[in-house]
Amino acid sequence: SRGSDLELQAVKGVATRLIQRHQISPLRRSDGLTRRQGAKRPVVSKPAGAQRGQYDRRVPILSAHLEVSPISIKTFEALWPETQTALAWDCLFVLPRWLQPVVDHLDPPGDPQILTIRKQRQLIGIVPLAVTGDRATFLGSPQVCDYQDIVSAPGKEATVLLGVIDYLRQQGIHTLDLETLRPGAALFKGVGPLAQAGKLAAVQSPVAVTYEMPLPQSWEGYLNRLTGKH
Repeated sequence: SRGSDLELQAVKGVATRLIQRHQISPLRRSDGLTRRQGAKRPVVSKPAGAQRGQYDRRVPILSAHLEVSPISIKTFEALWPETQTALAWDCLFVLPRWLQPVVDHLDPPGDPQILTIRKQRQLIGIVPLAVTGDRATFLGSPQVCDYQDIVSAPGKEATVLLGVIDYLRQQGIHTLDLETLRPGAALFKGVGPLAQAGKLAAVQSPVAVTYEMPLPQSWEGYLNRLTGKH
């Protein structure tokens, strides 16, 4: 499969890099996904009981029923087993047990900022990001993560993505650079409706080729497919 670099207009591809800038209008080539001028700014309130230091951030209340807030990697790990049925954990490389070693032992691309998105107090999405200056990327290093994605409740991808964009803008983060994405990624399901509504725009171009093969349902089935040379 060919990978792609998502910059301004299209929303489908294989391994894809999504670059989003949200304070400039009209769109320029370097802008990526851009919020249009005139969009209402969310009301900002400070979360009760927020931890000090890295996670002591303001929480934008995007509407009467939607809020975004950062959590620690330990809280992220605790949420994983609790949300197996509510959220689609379809990407191996954003699982807490994969990202924890990246944070602890490798060089993550920035300061961890794992965002939770809630609607009417119900968790509908988690987006593990890393922040450097005014730029946010996926938390996982591309060196050990073949592709990444957002974690979202089915059908809530656009709400999750828009919530993250509004939150980052409130934090003074102007670039959202998401590398890389596979076709069928949950993020694409969010980009599509927002682009159709005129709130975002994107263009894709190839960046990589992935090599894949279907696997059997069990370890024994895999072993039975191997030849003597393996």
